[in-house]
Amino acid sequence: MLTILTLTGTVKLGRKILYPLGKATGDRATIDRSQAMSRQLGAIGLGDTSDTRAYLSAHLYCVFHDRTNIAEIQVNGRIIKESLLIGPIGALKMKTVWDSNKLITIILFGKES
Repeated sequence: MLTILTLTGTVKLGRKILYPLGKATGDRATIDRSQAMSRQLGAIGLGDTSDTRAYLSAHLYCVFHDRTNIAEIQVNGRIIKESLLIGPIGALKMKTVWDSNKLITIILFGKES
């Protein structure tokens, strides 16, 4: 069976863009993970600035539209994509989970400062 995956439309980031910047709300575990991700971004030179927010948004837009970075398609249809987020002083591996064109989750892999 041939499956053709198409990724078109507007990218919906919502408030998920704030999560890696340490701005998550909710339970303690969620807040702690968000703050850890903020430290990871800081370790590669990306602080919570308007430039960083614009850079993350542009990166996620490119990740969504790249058809070569699909790591997995889950049984529920969600797509896991991998990318390399490069900052001024380092890089982190990023996994994102997408439900159609909506960003569900961001996971960063790499050293904290």
